[in-house]
Amino acid sequence: MAVTSPTSTAKVVPSESAGNPAAKTASDPRCAPASAELTSLVSSGLSTSGYGLTNGTVITDGPLTFYGATTVDGAGKTKNRSDVWVINGNVAYASTGGARTVEAGAKQVMHP
Repeated sequence: MAVTSPTSTAKVVPSESAGNPAAKTASDPRCAPASAELTSLVSSGLSTSGYGLTNGTVITDGPLTFYGATTVDGAGKTKNRSDVWVINGNVAYASTGGARTVEAGAKQVMHP
């Protein structure tokens, strides 16, 4: 019986440190860095003292803004990755399990 290696059509993209400008491209062209103001406003709804958000990214689609970030503790240690909040009508709603575990509840935010 012959043994064959699996094949893949996945494309390996070298890291940015290898000097590849394509590595800087976001996976979704609608992604944009979140403003410090929006990050601060969403962070204000976190229920765990000392926790904050970093690497905030947003996608705006009609009246909805999808805000994704990494939750970190006061020392900067990652607690949750890829947490997502949906902002609708100036209220942020936790969308993912990680976001729900660190949030006090729907939070009124002032977002244009």
